[in-house]
Amino acid sequence: MKSELIKEYNLGQINELAKNYKFVQVEDLNGKKITTWNSTGVPIVNHLKECIKRLKMDIVPNGYYYFSFTIAKHLCKDNADKYLYLKGKAPAENPLQDNNQMQTNKNDLLSVTSALNYITQIAELKTENNRLTMELKNSKDENALLTAEVEEYEREADEKGLSTGGEKGTMEFLKDQAPTLMALADRFFEQKDKALALEARKLDLGIGIPQKKRVVKKLEYQPGSEEHLKYLRLLFAEDKEEILNSELDKLEISHPDLYLELCTEFNLIEDETNNGE
Repeated sequence: MKSELIKEYNLGQINELAKNYKFVQVEDLNGKKITTWNSTGVPIVNHLKECIKRLKMDIVPNGYYYFSFTIAKHLCKDNADKYLYLKGKAPAENPLQDNNQMQTNKNDLLSVTSALNYITQIAELKTENNRLTMELKNSKDENALLTAEVEEYEREADEKGLSTGGEKGTMEFLKDQAPTLMALADRFFEQKDKALALEARKLDLGIGIPQKKRVVKKLEYQPGSEEHLKYLRLLFAEDKEEILNSELDKLEISHPDLYLELCTEFNLIEDETNNGE
Protein backbone atom coordinates (compact mmCIF):
# COMPACT_ATOMS: atom_id res chain seq x y z
CA MET A 1 0.00 0.00 0.00
CA LYS A 2 1.34 3.40 -0.96
CA SER A 3 2.14 5.70 1.91
CA GLU A 4 3.33 9.30 1.74
CA LEU A 5 4.86 10.17 5.08
CA ILE A 6 5.30 13.74 6.29
CA LYS A 7 8.05 12.73 8.70
CA GLU A 8 11.59 13.54 7.55
CA TYR A 9 14.28 10.84 7.41
CA ASN A 10 18.05 11.17 7.45
CA LEU A 11 20.38 9.08 5.29
CA GLY A 12 21.12 6.66 8.11
CA GLN A 13 17.43 5.90 8.53
CA ILE A 14 17.04 5.62 4.74
CA ASN A 15 19.78 2.98 4.65
CA GLU A 16 18.02 0.99 7.38
CA LEU A 17 14.67 1.22 5.59
CA ALA A 18 16.21 -0.08 2.37
CA LYS A 19 16.73 -3.48 4.02
CA ASN A 20 12.97 -4.07 3.77
CA TYR A 21 12.76 -3.44 0.01
CA LYS A 22 14.23 -4.52 -3.32
CA PHE A 23 13.88 -1.42 -5.52
CA VAL A 24 14.58 2.29 -4.95
CA GLN A 25 14.58 5.60 -6.82
CA VAL A 26 14.75 9.30 -5.87
CA GLU A 27 12.31 11.98 -7.09
CA ASP A 28 11.37 15.54 -6.20
CA LEU A 29 8.01 16.64 -4.79
CA ASN A 30 6.58 17.07 -8.31
CA GLY A 31 7.44 13.51 -9.29
CA LYS A 32 10.49 14.40 -11.42
CA LYS A 33 13.01 11.57 -11.22
CA ILE A 34 16.48 12.32 -9.86
CA THR A 35 17.44 8.65 -10.28
CA THR A 36 15.59 5.72 -11.86
CA TRP A 37 14.65 2.35 -10.38
CA ASN A 38 17.39 -0.25 -10.17
CA SER A 39 17.19 -3.18 -12.55
CA THR A 40 16.04 -6.55 -11.28
CA GLY A 41 19.59 -7.93 -11.12
CA VAL A 42 21.06 -4.93 -9.26
CA PRO A 43 20.99 -5.21 -5.41
CA ILE A 44 19.14 -2.36 -3.73
CA VAL A 45 22.15 -1.63 -1.46
CA ASN A 46 24.37 -0.90 -4.46
CA HIS A 47 21.76 1.22 -6.21
CA LEU A 48 20.96 3.17 -3.04
CA LYS A 49 24.62 4.23 -2.83
CA GLU A 50 24.39 5.58 -6.38
CA CYS A 51 21.15 7.41 -5.51
CA ILE A 52 22.73 9.11 -2.49
CA LYS A 53 25.84 9.97 -4.50
CA ARG A 54 23.67 11.57 -7.18
CA LEU A 55 21.61 13.46 -4.63
CA LYS A 56 24.71 14.97 -3.02
CA MET A 57 25.95 16.43 -6.31
CA ASP A 58 25.96 20.24 -6.60
CA ILE A 59 23.80 20.03 -9.72
CA VAL A 60 20.90 18.79 -7.57
CA PRO A 61 19.56 21.81 -5.61
CA ASN A 62 18.80 21.81 -1.90
CA GLY A 63 15.25 20.96 -0.93
CA TYR A 64 12.90 18.10 -0.20
CA TYR A 65 13.09 14.77 -2.06
CA TYR A 66 11.43 11.37 -1.82
CA PHE A 67 13.23 8.06 -1.53
CA SER A 68 10.67 5.72 -3.13
CA PHE A 69 10.87 2.04 -2.19
CA THR A 70 8.99 -1.05 -3.33
CA ILE A 71 9.35 -4.81 -2.97
CA ALA A 72 8.23 -5.69 -6.52
CA LYS A 73 8.92 -4.11 -9.91
CA HIS A 74 5.25 -4.10 -10.93
CA LEU A 75 4.45 -1.91 -7.89
CA CYS A 76 6.97 0.79 -8.83
CA LYS A 77 4.57 3.07 -10.69
CA ASP A 78 1.66 3.66 -8.33
CA ASN A 79 2.27 1.76 -5.11
CA ALA A 80 5.71 2.75 -3.90
CA ASP A 81 6.37 3.72 -0.27
CA LYS A 82 7.83 7.24 -0.11
CA TYR A 83 10.09 8.64 2.61
CA LEU A 84 10.81 12.36 2.80
CA TYR A 85 14.43 13.53 2.87
CA LEU A 86 15.73 17.11 3.19
CA LYS A 87 18.90 18.09 1.41
CA GLY A 88 20.44 21.21 2.94
CA LYS A 89 18.34 23.70 4.92
CA ALA A 90 14.57 23.66 5.08
CA PRO A 91 12.88 26.31 2.87
CA ALA A 92 10.98 29.17 4.51
CA GLU A 93 7.61 27.86 3.30
CA ASN A 94 6.19 24.37 3.58
CA PRO A 95 6.88 22.69 0.20
CA LEU A 96 4.24 20.04 0.78
CA GLN A 97 1.61 22.74 1.20
CA ASP A 98 2.83 24.45 -1.98
CA ASN A 99 2.68 21.15 -3.84
CA ASN A 100 -0.89 20.55 -2.65
CA GLN A 101 -1.81 24.08 -3.74
CA MET A 102 -0.40 23.40 -7.22
CA GLN A 103 -2.57 20.29 -7.46
CA THR A 104 -5.61 22.29 -6.31
CA ASN A 105 -4.95 24.95 -8.95
CA LYS A 106 -4.62 22.23 -11.58
CA ASN A 107 -7.99 20.77 -10.57
CA ASP A 108 -9.57 24.24 -10.69
CA LEU A 109 -8.21 24.73 -14.20
CA LEU A 110 -9.70 21.41 -15.29
CA SER A 111 -13.04 22.47 -13.81
CA VAL A 112 -12.97 25.72 -15.81
CA THR A 113 -12.11 23.83 -19.00
CA SER A 114 -14.97 21.38 -18.40
CA ALA A 115 -17.38 24.24 -17.75
CA LEU A 116 -16.36 25.94 -21.00
CA ASN A 117 -16.90 22.68 -22.89
CA TYR A 118 -20.38 22.39 -21.36
CA ILE A 119 -21.13 25.99 -22.35
CA THR A 120 -20.11 25.30 -25.95
CA GLN A 121 -22.14 22.07 -26.08
CA ILE A 122 -25.23 23.80 -24.67
CA ALA A 123 -24.98 26.63 -27.21
CA GLU A 124 -24.56 24.14 -30.08
CA LEU A 125 -27.54 22.07 -28.91
CA LYS A 126 -29.73 25.16 -28.62
CA THR A 127 -28.81 26.20 -32.16
CA GLU A 128 -29.53 22.69 -33.45
CA ASN A 129 -32.81 22.63 -31.54
CA ASN A 130 -33.92 25.92 -33.10
CA ARG A 131 -33.01 24.70 -36.58
CA LEU A 132 -34.84 21.39 -36.17
CA THR A 133 -37.87 23.12 -34.68
CA MET A 134 -38.05 25.46 -37.68
CA GLU A 135 -37.67 22.59 -40.16
CA LEU A 136 -40.35 20.60 -38.37
CA LYS A 137 -42.71 23.59 -38.44
CA ASN A 138 -42.11 24.06 -42.19
CA SER A 139 -42.66 20.35 -42.74
CA LYS A 140 -45.98 20.45 -40.85
CA ASP A 141 -47.06 23.52 -42.83
CA GLU A 142 -46.21 21.72 -46.07
CA ASN A 143 -48.17 18.67 -44.93
CA ALA A 144 -51.18 20.89 -44.22
CA LEU A 145 -51.03 22.35 -47.74
CA LEU A 146 -50.69 18.91 -49.30
CA THR A 147 -53.63 17.62 -47.28
CA ALA A 148 -55.72 20.55 -48.48
CA GLU A 149 -54.74 19.82 -52.09
CA VAL A 150 -55.68 16.14 -51.69
CA GLU A 151 -59.06 17.11 -50.26
CA GLU A 152 -59.59 19.50 -53.17
CA TYR A 153 -58.83 16.77 -55.71
CA GLU A 154 -61.21 14.41 -53.89
CA ARG A 155 -63.94 17.05 -54.03
CA GLU A 156 -63.33 17.65 -57.73
CA ALA A 157 -63.35 13.90 -58.33
CA ASP A 158 -66.71 13.57 -56.62
CA GLU A 159 -68.15 16.47 -58.60
CA LYS A 160 -66.73 15.10 -61.85
CA GLY A 161 -68.27 11.72 -61.20
CA LEU A 162 -71.71 13.20 -60.49
CA SER A 163 -71.71 15.40 -63.57
CA THR A 164 -70.51 12.77 -66.10
CA GLY A 165 -72.17 9.60 -65.04
CA GLY A 166 -71.08 8.24 -61.70
CA GLU A 167 -68.25 5.73 -61.52
CA LYS A 168 -67.32 6.06 -65.18
CA GLY A 169 -66.92 9.81 -64.87
CA THR A 170 -64.81 9.43 -61.73
CA MET A 171 -62.49 6.96 -63.45
CA GLU A 172 -62.08 9.30 -66.43
CA PHE A 173 -61.18 12.13 -64.04
CA LEU A 174 -58.66 10.00 -62.16
CA LYS A 175 -57.12 8.86 -65.44
CA ASP A 176 -56.63 12.45 -66.54
CA GLN A 177 -55.23 13.55 -63.18
CA ALA A 178 -53.09 10.45 -62.48
CA PRO A 179 -49.67 12.11 -63.06
CA THR A 180 -50.58 15.04 -60.84
CA LEU A 181 -51.98 12.80 -58.11
CA MET A 182 -48.88 10.58 -58.15
CA ALA A 183 -46.59 13.59 -57.77
CA LEU A 184 -48.81 14.91 -54.99
CA ALA A 185 -48.68 11.57 -53.18
CA ASP A 186 -44.90 11.45 -53.48
CA ARG A 187 -44.60 14.94 -51.97
CA PHE A 188 -46.99 14.02 -49.18
CA PHE A 189 -45.11 10.90 -48.09
CA GLU A 190 -41.76 12.64 -48.52
CA GLN A 191 -42.87 15.31 -46.05
CA LYS A 192 -44.14 12.63 -43.67
CA ASP A 193 -40.75 10.89 -43.78
CA LYS A 194 -38.94 14.19 -43.22
CA ALA A 195 -41.11 15.00 -40.19
CA LEU A 196 -40.42 11.56 -38.68
CA ALA A 197 -36.68 11.95 -39.35
CA LEU A 198 -36.65 15.35 -37.66
CA GLU A 199 -38.44 13.99 -34.61
CA ALA A 200 -35.92 11.13 -34.43
CA ARG A 201 -33.05 13.59 -34.73
CA LYS A 202 -34.42 15.63 -31.81
CA LEU A 203 -34.65 12.45 -29.72
CA ASP A 204 -31.02 11.58 -30.57
CA LEU A 205 -29.92 15.01 -29.36
CA GLY A 206 -31.98 14.67 -26.19
CA ILE A 207 -34.05 17.73 -27.12
CA GLY A 208 -37.44 17.87 -25.44
CA ILE A 209 -36.53 15.10 -22.97
CA PRO A 210 -36.52 16.25 -19.31
CA GLN A 211 -32.96 16.13 -18.01
CA LYS A 212 -31.29 16.90 -14.74
CA LYS A 213 -30.32 20.55 -14.74
CA ARG A 214 -26.56 21.05 -14.93
CA VAL A 215 -25.30 23.69 -12.52
CA VAL A 216 -22.33 25.69 -13.79
CA LYS A 217 -20.55 28.04 -11.40
CA LYS A 218 -20.33 31.68 -12.36
CA LEU A 219 -16.82 32.21 -13.62
CA GLU A 220 -14.63 35.27 -13.97
CA TYR A 221 -12.95 35.69 -17.34
CA GLN A 222 -10.26 37.98 -18.66
CA PRO A 223 -12.13 40.54 -20.84
CA GLY A 224 -11.48 39.85 -24.50
CA SER A 225 -10.23 36.28 -24.00
CA GLU A 226 -11.62 33.41 -26.06
CA GLU A 227 -13.37 32.03 -22.95
CA HIS A 228 -14.91 35.44 -22.28
CA LEU A 229 -16.31 35.65 -25.84
CA LYS A 230 -17.84 32.17 -25.49
CA TYR A 231 -19.39 33.24 -22.20
CA LEU A 232 -20.90 36.38 -23.80
CA ARG A 233 -22.43 34.32 -26.64
CA LEU A 234 -23.96 31.96 -24.07
CA LEU A 235 -25.45 34.89 -22.14
CA PHE A 236 -26.94 36.20 -25.39
CA ALA A 237 -28.37 32.76 -26.26
CA GLU A 238 -29.85 32.48 -22.75
CA ASP A 239 -31.31 36.04 -22.86
CA LYS A 240 -29.35 37.03 -19.74
CA GLU A 241 -29.62 40.70 -20.67
CA GLU A 242 -28.53 42.25 -17.38
CA ILE A 243 -25.38 40.14 -17.04
CA LEU A 244 -24.64 40.46 -20.76
CA ASN A 245 -24.79 44.26 -20.61
CA SER A 246 -22.46 44.29 -17.61
CA GLU A 247 -19.93 42.08 -19.39
CA LEU A 248 -20.19 44.15 -22.59
CA ASP A 249 -19.42 47.28 -20.61
CA LYS A 250 -16.17 45.69 -19.44
CA LEU A 251 -15.34 44.65 -22.99
CA GLU A 252 -16.03 48.14 -24.35
CA ILE A 253 -13.40 49.59 -22.00
CA SER A 254 -10.69 46.98 -22.59
CA HIS A 255 -11.36 45.91 -26.21
CA PRO A 256 -13.56 48.43 -28.09
CA ASP A 257 -13.04 46.66 -31.44
CA LEU A 258 -14.29 43.33 -30.06
CA TYR A 259 -17.14 45.20 -28.37
CA LEU A 260 -18.34 46.63 -31.72
CA GLU A 261 -17.92 43.24 -33.40
CA LEU A 262 -20.10 41.49 -30.82
CA CYS A 263 -22.71 44.28 -30.83
CA THR A 264 -22.98 43.78 -34.59
CA GLU A 265 -23.24 40.00 -34.16
CA PHE A 266 -25.96 40.41 -31.49
CA ASN A 267 -27.80 43.08 -33.57
CA LEU A 268 -27.34 45.64 -30.80
CA ILE A 269 -25.92 48.50 -32.89
CA GLU A 270 -29.31 49.75 -34.04
CA ASP A 271 -30.74 49.61 -30.51
CA GLU A 272 -27.87 51.63 -29.08
CA THR A 273 -28.24 54.20 -31.87
CA ASN A 274 -31.92 54.62 -31.14
CA ASN A 275 -31.28 54.93 -27.43
CA GLY A 276 -28.74 57.65 -28.07
CA GLU A 277 -31.10 59.80 -30.14
